Amino acid sequence: MKGVQSRRRNSTIDLMKFLFALLIVCFHGQKNLPLGDGLHFFINGRIGVEFFFIVSGYLMVCSSGRYIRAMESSKDFSIWQNTIDFIKHKIVGLSPNVFLAWILAFMVVVIGQECTAMQVLRKFLAGLFECFFIARAGFRGIPSINGATWYLSAMLIGMSILFPILVKKRDFYVHWFAPLGSLLLYGFMSSSWDNGMAGSTMFTGFATKGLLRALGGLLLGAVCYLVAEKLKSVNYRPFMKVLFTLLLTGSFAFVFRYVYSNKNSSFDFVLVAIIAVGVTLSFANVSYTQLLNRNALVYHVCGWLGEFSMNLFLSHGYWSNYLQVFVPGITGMQLFRIYLAVVFVNAILLMIVSKLILHYWPAIKGMLYRLCIQE
Repeated sequence: MKGVQSRRRNSTIDLMKFLFALLIVCFHGQKNLPLGDGLHFFINGRIGVEFFFIVSGYLMVCSSGRYIRAMESSKDFSIWQNTIDFIKHKIVGLSPNVFLAWILAFMVVVIGQECTAMQVLRKFLAGLFECFFIARAGFRGIPSINGATWYLSAMLIGMSILFPILVKKRDFYVHWFAPLGSLLLYGFMSSSWDNGMAGSTMFTGFATKGLLRALGGLLLGAVCYLVAEKLKSVNYRPFMKVLFTLLLTGSFAFVFRYVYSNKNSSFDFVLVAIIAVGVTLSFANVSYTQLLNRNALVYHVCGWLGEFSMNLFLSHGYWSNYLQVFVPGITGMQLFRIYLAVVFVNAILLMIVSKLILHYWPAIKGMLYRLCIQE
């Protein structure tokens, strides 16, 4: 059996990806569905998005090494080409899941709103802003089709800004720019917003709130990387590993418990710091949670859950807004149970169909080429 250091995935992070995605699903369900009085839980589940921003920032630093080596080994390979390749790689990794989910969301929205032919055309054209991941650049009045894609738009725009700096000056980025930048960004957000992380479309004068959240999380992820690397360089006794385990599990448990019954507020920024602690310790592999990687079954189950989490995230927004149109006349709790079942089935089908498309993509691509191009 492979040791923990040879595993490519991190089981703790994969498990938390699933749990935070489920947290977001529950949050939008209780927020958007007409559940009635008394059915309010995970009322600040939007904080789960910050976890994904921080993890993405950490992984961006990890993956920057090969792009730096590619640039150093080729005189013709520029920093801009590096950035384009990195963003392209990210988009390819999200495909075809994002686009399949968008198509289904479009159909649900059109049916749910009983749109006329002109409204359908307008929504389709405006929805292309989501398909090209530019919705969080600040465009106003653009109808949302699959609201979940705002996170991907903000993340990719944020990475496009930060990645060239990271590749050009990696040590400067990790040791100075990211710590100072995240501190100042979160300080600005905290002093400007009393409602914490609520909302992503609000324009702050030079960027949308969602984009600022993405930039702050990506930079904080680099700080997590810096601290995790320091922690990895020390051999700890069992007593310290127990403390790290308690701190890791306690940080995530506290966040989940707090957002279950507490609304968004300025305390959200404290929660972001606590999430960063959990992410850092998870990647540092200094706690006993690293044993999850050493069990083959647990490793593969957590890996599947981590992969499934994105499909779950992409499959819930439109159902939380329009499910009541398709199943009217039932109680709030029944509606919420149906919502969870529909979202999970949707996510599983999205995952299966996406894998089938990827498997047969060479043949599909050849067929499309012959259909469109005459040699």
